[in-house]
This record gives sequence, C-alpha cells and structure tokens, in this order.
Amino acid sequence: MRKIALRLATALAMLAALSGPWHPAPALANGVGTIYVACETDNSVAVVDSTTNTVVEVIPLELPPRSIAFSPDAHFVYVSHVASNLISVIDTSVEDVVASIKAGARVGWITVAASGAWLLATDTGQGKLRVFDTTSRQELYAVTVGGSPDMVAATPDGSMAFTADRDSGVISAVDLRRRQVIRTMQAGSGSHYLAVSPSGQEALVSGSRATELLVLDASTGEPKRTLDIGGPSGAIALSPTGDTAYLARGERNEIGVIDLARGGVTTIPLSGAPLGLGTSRDGKRVYTTLKETNRLAVVDTAKRSTLAEVLVERGAGELAVSPLQPKESGAVMPSALPNTGDGDSAFPEAGILGLLLAAVGGVARMLSSAGRQTPAGPSSRDC
Repeated sequence: MRKIALRLATALAMLAALSGPWHPAPALANGVGTIYVACETDNSVAVVDSTTNTVVEVIPLELPPRSIAFSPDAHFVYVSHVASNLISVIDTSVEDVVASIKAGARVGWITVAASGAWLLATDTGQGKLRVFDTTSRQELYAVTVGGSPDMVAATPDGSMAFTADRDSGVISAVDLRRRQVIRTMQAGSGSHYLAVSPSGQEALVSGSRATELLVLDASTGEPKRTLDIGGPSGAIALSPTGDTAYLARGERNEIGVIDLARGGVTTIPLSGAPLGLGTSRDGKRVYTTLKETNRLAVVDTAKRSTLAEVLVERGAGELAVSPLQPKESGAVMPSALPNTGDGDSAFPEAGILGLLLAAVGGVARMLSSAGRQTPAGPSSRDC
C-alpha cells in the first residue's frame, strides 16, 4: 500500500502543477498586487489585478479623483479630488471609502511617508504643505511654501519633502523636522513632476517644457546635476534600485528610460500618450495610463514593450501601484515529483497532462494488482 499511496500522491501533485495554486479566486486581498487607477470622468477608482491584468473592482467616489497614494502596508489608499479640500480614504479590505480628511482650501497632490505614519498634501488654495497623522487622520502641522504648490514628494525617512508650484515653476525644499522651507529654486515654466530615490539621497524634477532632468541633493535641496533627456516629460517613476528613471513623454507617445548613473536615454513606444506612471515592486513592470483611451498599459521593463492594455473607467489618469506583491505559487512542478522506485519514474515527454495520466494509470494498475492478491495474514498490516 505504500507504493499505492506514493503513486496517488504523485498524481495529486501533478494535478496541482496542472491546475495551479489551490487557493480560491480571488487570490489577491487587502491591496496586495493591485494597481489603483483614478478615473476622473466616472468619479471612480478602478482596481486592477496585476496577476491577471483585469479590473476586479470599481470604487465609486462622490467627487472626481486626482492624485492617489497607497499606505506602505497596502491597507489604505488615499485619493485627492479635483477642486476640493477633501481626501478620501479607501480601505482595501472592503474596497470602499471609509473616511475623509479635510485639507485646507484645495488639495493638490498627496503622498504617504514610507513609515506610514504621515500623509502629506499640498494645499494649492492657501500655499501650504499640510502633514496629517494617518492614525487619527488629523492635521499635525502645515508649512507655508507660498504660491500654488501642486506636486509633492518626500524622502523615505520622512525628514524632507519637495513641492512644485504649478504656476511659477518654483521648487521648494521643506525640512519636515524643522517644519520650514530651507531652499527654493526656479525650475522654469510649465508643470513639474517630482520623485525621490529609494535611498533618499536624490530628488528628481521633470518639466513639461524642460529638456533636462534636474537632480537635487535630497538632504539640502541643492542642485547636483542635470541630465539631458531630449525633450519635455511628465510623471516620473523610479526602479526599486533607484538607478533607472521612467518618464512619461506624452508628446511622443513613449516612456523615456533614463540611466541615472551613466546618463543616456532609451525609449519604450506606446499606443497613446502616457499620463500616470508607476513601477512594480520587483521592477519588472511599468504601468501607465494612456490619455483619452481609458486604458492602462502594462509594460515589460526587460523587453521594453507593452504586454497588455487594460480597459478601465473613463478619464483614467493618475495611478498608484501596490507596495506589496503576491507571493510566488507553491505548486509542485513535475521535476520535483517523487520517484516511485519501481522503474516507472521515466515518464513519456507528453507534457503535464501526459505525466498526470501516467501516474493515475500506475495507481490503477497497482490497485488492480492488489485486488487480485491473497491477504498475507497479520503481516499485511505492515503494507
């Protein structure tokens, strides 16, 4: 009976390899492995499963969404709204809005500190950067940066933040510990986008009318260098290692790929103009919404090509990629299956189905053989 049991285990293991993981669908929960897309026209957020590249949920909102950001544990998603002072809080375990936060006169951009303790929001109406406690959802303090601050990015340790004024093009470096602006600089006219490297050492500034990428010292806000990127660009997304920057280049329907260490620009062609931009935690994918198409493009960073386009809701714009990815499948593959020890381990090369049938056939033959045998008395309990 040991051989029969082993044969049966082999067959079941092969079935697992054929059918995939045993857990039921949906496989993702609490924001893990998802992309949240702000859809302005439909007043909603579309939730895309990154393992299947399909929309699995649409969350209705009372107001058009603008900026969107995950908490580090992927439990909450924060959404600012067009021409509003409200920030909606989505609980990813129920895929619904569970709270709202009032943030001054008119919220621009939002980001969450890497610790998850703080939510930062620009107040374009009152020229301030506002900092909120994510537990109490109450404002802790505000720093006056002046003008109409729009974009915001923060260092991973929560010591510094950077804002970009949408009207004047002024970049402000804010010391969050001292709660004051320590440096300002003129980055030129047009809209500007910000990103901070994973190491927290550099801040990047792109511009809709700039042909260079400005690199700042993230601890002081002082300019370090500029990189020629060959044309204007929008949103910035960084690889997890921080050595590559991806830029949305809407005028050319492409993503610019910048080697931050050695310089140089390569491009990834798209079927439309990119808007929002984000990278997966493992760096294998870049996600971007395509202007006026209601689609999310999924880009393979190694092949530099689009893998899929996902139809989401109308007005797809900014997006947020989950900071957590699903674990790898634990399915047993044929190469890891046990040898039965009776000379039948060399299965025909007929694919997984052939292996499964071979194993099931072996079980059937042994059961038939066992049924024809005469019981061996008390010693049979050792089988």
